[in-house]
Amino acid sequence: MNTGLQERLVLCNLDTAVRDNKGDLLSCDRWAIKLFEKMGGQLAFISGKPVHEILHQLKGSMPAESVIACNGAVIYDGAQGEEVKSACVHEQEARVAIQDILLRFPSVGIEIVARGGGLYVVRSNLYVHENLKSCKVRYLLKSLDEIPRGWLQVILRGSEEQIRKIQEHTRRKYYGARNCICPQDANTCVILAQNARPERAFEELCMLKGVLPRNCVLLTDDQRDLPLAQKAGQTICSFDAPPEIQQTAGRHTLSALYGGGVGEYLYGMLKEYPDKV
Repeated sequence: MNTGLQERLVLCNLDTAVRDNKGDLLSCDRWAIKLFEKMGGQLAFISGKPVHEILHQLKGSMPAESVIACNGAVIYDGAQGEEVKSACVHEQEARVAIQDILLRFPSVGIEIVARGGGLYVVRSNLYVHENLKSCKVRYLLKSLDEIPRGWLQVILRGSEEQIRKIQEHTRRKYYGARNCICPQDANTCVILAQNARPERAFEELCMLKGVLPRNCVLLTDDQRDLPLAQKAGQTICSFDAPPEIQQTAGRHTLSALYGGGVGEYLYGMLKEYPDKV
């Protein structure tokens, strides 16, 4: 017997899919997502970015979705409009790391995302300014001592060369065992709690949704999602995804995920339920 549509969950990587080159939702994907949810389908997004950046990308047009944000540190429920799960960094260890990085790289930009959606800028630079300008979110300029407790993510922004050197530098240092420093993109790396793992957040999201992991479909072109792909029942990627993801994926979309492939898959999934369409 086929699993009902309401018993399945589609988890879509927002960093590699559903966006055009400006970071906005494609109209074809937007239409397919709305139809999918109207027919009873469950959809969630995953991203390395904080919640405020994700909501800006979605532009508030789909408030019901759940989001795994900050590389697994946060689960945000759009229906409730709040964080339902969070894993905070160890602040003392994070302070030691930040102070050491600033001594070696004084021009690096630093933002701290706190529980409840607070965004604090400790040190600004061109990369921080451009990101804040594009997201159009409220933030406060604060010193480390002024930022309230409950740090979810420390974001370091700089040039590609600077971020590469920061990662090389921090690999040779020891700041404690309760945080980790991870690359985000060419101009960003982040400090997270060691227990902030996307695969752990995925399991918690499945419990919140009442869905078994084997009934979940992962849409991604990001090879960092390989641990998630091992837990999800099926992985779908683009025809031009990295080889590691292609080897794991059970299917490929004809269109790139960032070029309409998400809508293509969702509509095809609805066809498995003729009573829904």
